[in-house]
Amino acid sequence: MKVLATDFDGTFYTGEACVPGNLAAVERWRKAGNVFGIVTGRPFQMILPELRRHNISVDFLVCDNGAALHDGAGNPIWSAVFDPEIPGAVFDLPELENIIYYVAATRSGLAAHTQDNSDPYWDDVCNLGRRSKEKMQELSEVIQISTLFEGPEEAQAFAKQLDSRFPGKIVTHVNWRCCDSVPFGLDKAQGILRLAELKGWDRRDIFTMGDGCNDVPMLKAFASAAPVSSEKAVLDVVSRTFESVAAYIDALLEETGK
Repeated sequence: MKVLATDFDGTFYTGEACVPGNLAAVERWRKAGNVFGIVTGRPFQMILPELRRHNISVDFLVCDNGAALHDGAGNPIWSAVFDPEIPGAVFDLPELENIIYYVAATRSGLAAHTQDNSDPYWDDVCNLGRRSKEKMQELSEVIQISTLFEGPEEAQAFAKQLDSRFPGKIVTHVNWRCCDSVPFGLDKAQGILRLAELKGWDRRDIFTMGDGCNDVPMLKAFASAAPVSSEKAVLDVVSRTFESVAAYIDALLEETGK
């Protein structure tokens, strides 16, 4: 049995046209006795609507940049949470006063603080609701804090500030203009390794695919590939590129004979 874990945005999903081919390839992969899952920076509440919309069936989910694991039915398996004082201290930073939004994923669900309250998306995915700054500070068992800025420069600067302000407590993964902060030491590779330990998988049987900077840890940790349109930081660490997840799956099936 082999394991394939792919990023969602920019990898499995690159537009509506790619979905049917990728779905068919995943079906071939699973019929050969293998397992497939999505590894994403999105919290569970934000990836679930995408899975339903595209009718994507998975055997596992690694969410929140490796800080939360779910089985194929969406049931939580494991998650890590910040030290209790960290989220409130982050939400109190002046840099968050006027940003587009910030979101907290917790073991109980998702909450958001948004500047634009007209977008119904947050009402659909946030089971803990839109919240004031004060109400965000009341959240407990926070897994990930996501912040969206006007551009990548602001996101990079904020990430460096957070990691230096809370050393050994927090690590921030930047994806374009979004910062995803999780408990220190966690990333997509660590999430997959944790799941492999729980499932009894041999890491030599794990394959990954991703296109963004937050995918680099897992791409370096396992046999991996990337979409041809990936960020330079990704292309610098992989030796194989493919047009789609489907093309990667077909290559793996041919190479492994499964």
